[in-house]
Amino acid sequence: AAVGAEAGVVARSVGSGLGLPFAQVGPVQDVAPAFALTPALAPGQAPPGPWLVSLAASRKAPSQAPSAPGTLRPCLSTGAAPAARTPAPLWREPRRHLVLEDLSAGFRRPCILDVKLGTRHYDDSAPPHKRRSQAAKAAASTSAALGFRLSGMQWFSRASASYMFRDKYHGRALALEDVPGELREFLGAGSGRRGRSAAGLRVAVVERLVARLRELEAALAAQNAWMFYSSSLLLVYEGDPERACAAHRAEERVEVRMIDFAHTQGSEGARDEGYLMGVRNLVGMLEGLLHEEQSPAPQESAGHAGGAAS
Repeated sequence: AAVGAEAGVVARSVGSGLGLPFAQVGPVQDVAPAFALTPALAPGQAPPGPWLVSLAASRKAPSQAPSAPGTLRPCLSTGAAPAARTPAPLWREPRRHLVLEDLSAGFRRPCILDVKLGTRHYDDSAPPHKRRSQAAKAAASTSAALGFRLSGMQWFSRASASYMFRDKYHGRALALEDVPGELREFLGAGSGRRGRSAAGLRVAVVERLVARLRELEAALAAQNAWMFYSSSLLLVYEGDPERACAAHRAEERVEVRMIDFAHTQGSEGARDEGYLMGVRNLVGMLEGLLHEEQSPAPQESAGHAGGAAS
């Protein structure tokens, strides 16, 4: 996360589960915190061995911290019992913070795709067995040939009125020829018409994604400071049918964010060609879907030709 903050990009490891809210870590900022980090103690209770902390959406004093659902309570162990006193609340003065953002906020039916990018998924500090393991996964998946693989997704199915899921193991097993169909299925959520698949492609969403990815491609091509080994892209769009039908083409909201920087390292003047290759191939595949969707179906073309001949 520190590397991501220095590079001016966003980061958070989201793991393999797509049922959790997605967030990012942004650059360090000097702000008066909107969230108070407070010890989860009853009034007068001494701090326990490992600290339990509550990230509460409040500027209130620690004793007034809410306990509503969604309150985060990670366990932080320092290896030594803290002094038996309550620290001064952070809300009294500005501090330097890593700002968390819920990328699914504002979406009614967020459709989320995790794309692992690059052809190499380990850094220089990885032990030999880790290098062999990651190289084998890349070779056995689409990572070696395309520079990316689908690591997990969720999308809203209009037909079943429920979410559909694919995990990272499904993504690893995909052949090259399977990837366009998977992307088309993911990008058909909330569509009110039929296309070449069970759900019509959300053309406006794909166009916005392509535009954002082109911007990312240009930034990656211009930088030679970082190698984003084992990093991913998170793509998010609205899958709710009502909002999808109401949204104007220019108003379709999408998110394209770089995530997972645990293995990012300095590049010493070289570009991350594997990562860049993955972005370019992803863009090319999305543009191919747009071309297919906007072209007449073969039977339609045959019908027009027959009518003209008669």
